[in-house]
Parts: sequence; structure tokens; C-alpha cells
Amino acid sequence: AVHRLARSVYGPGEPALATTLLFATTWETFNQATGKRLDPLFAAFLTVAFACFFLGAGGLRRGATRPSLLAAAWLFVALATLTKGPLAILFFLLGGGLFAAWTGRLRVLVSPGSLGGLALLALLCAVWPAMLGDSLGFEATLAAYAKKSFTTRRADILVYVANLPEQGLPWSFFFPALAVALFRRRATRGSDGLRFFLVWFLAIFVPLHFSEARHSRYLVPATPALALLLSSLWYPPLAAADAPAVLSERLRRAGALLL
Repeated sequence: AVHRLARSVYGPGEPALATTLLFATTWETFNQATGKRLDPLFAAFLTVAFACFFLGAGGLRRGATRPSLLAAAWLFVALATLTKGPLAILFFLLGGGLFAAWTGRLRVLVSPGSLGGLALLALLCAVWPAMLGDSLGFEATLAAYAKKSFTTRRADILVYVANLPEQGLPWSFFFPALAVALFRRRATRGSDGLRFFLVWFLAIFVPLHFSEARHSRYLVPATPALALLLSSLWYPPLAAADAPAVLSERLRRAGALLL
């Protein structure tokens, strides 16, 4: 999914491959892939969902919607929800909704593909509560859920900000350059692809700070978006692919090669 998004925004060949390798060589990606937790699976489902939504909404071409991909996006949101809970729906709605509003694609959210996908989401997510309620009784099931605490990890509100540089190693050395580019709006001007990556990251990064349960690995679903954003420091998006590489861009490429 990361390779497909990079190919769509930065172009095939070296840009897509380099972006995929950047994501794969990030410390948190490697750390989670070698563990035995549900977080990588949850992140994988959400990543595919965001990729399907972006491509289904037309990608870099506004108006060229693909209903099957929009429906598939909600299917993977359902799988993510069944893996780790309804936060997947919140992340996806925030990311997709902000992107649609920013780029004038709000009609995509009520298109036949999206509505069909929402129906599929409701159907899949209702199966296991219905089965549980049928076997135990709905009153007993609701009472058990009301007594149970799902907050198993607690941390300081700044845990994500504090741990992000370590999670992004070795590429976190380029976070200041990315922050400057975003502050100057160079990274998002004229590219719907970079706008999508930005809202994807923020739709996960910001709400996590307001959650009662906090752990650094909860940020894993946002790491693909961050890697895709970082790639813009070396490869301009296709909308500006004809722009010549400036000296600062060449220096950043040399630094990436050294890393």
C-alpha cells in the first residue's frame, strides 16, 4: 500500500521504491514487525484503507472516482475495527473527511461506493456483538462491558511527541526540515497527495493525545503517512515533477544516502 501511494504521488521507479524502503527501515516499523502484537495488523488494515480511499477518490485527479476502491476502504476499516476497536472508524472518518473537505471532494463521502462500504462496515461489525448477545444474553453482555475497563496503558499526554523522534529513527533527523517545509506550505501547495498524507498523520496523531489510554505503539498507524511525507524532501510530487532539484534538496539526498 505504501509503494502504491508513493507511485501515485511521486512516480514509479526510484521514488516509489525509495519511499517504501524509507518506511521499512524506520525503527518503529521494524520493531513492531518483529513483535507478536495486534498493532501491526491494525496498522496494516488502516494503511490499506487509506490507500483505497485516496485512489478511490481519484488520487491526484479530482472527479475520477472508483466506487469499488471506496467500498474496499470501508471493508478494511471494518477489519481494523474488529482487530482493535472503533478508533479505526474515528481515524478514518477524520482523515478522509478532512481530505475531502480540503480538496473539494465531499461528494465522495456520500457516493454509492462509500455508502455501500458503510453498509458492509455496519454488517461486519454487528456480527460478533450479535453472536455474543445471542449466546450470553444481551443484558448480561452489556453489564459485562459496563464493568470492564479497556484502559490498559496509561502515560503522560506528551508521550507521542516525546517518543516520535526515537520511533522515526534514523529518518527523524529530517523532521526539522519537514516541519519547515510544512510551515512554509511548500509541502502541500499544489499537491493533493501531500495534503492527504498530512491529514492522515494528523487524524491519528492529534486524537491520540485526548485518549485516556496512551502508549507509543498506538501511533504505528500514522508511521506510513509520516514516511510518505518525508519522501517529499527528496522527490517532488508529480504535480511539480518538472521542478529542478535545488541545492538543499541535493544535500538532503546526500544525507539520506549516508544514513
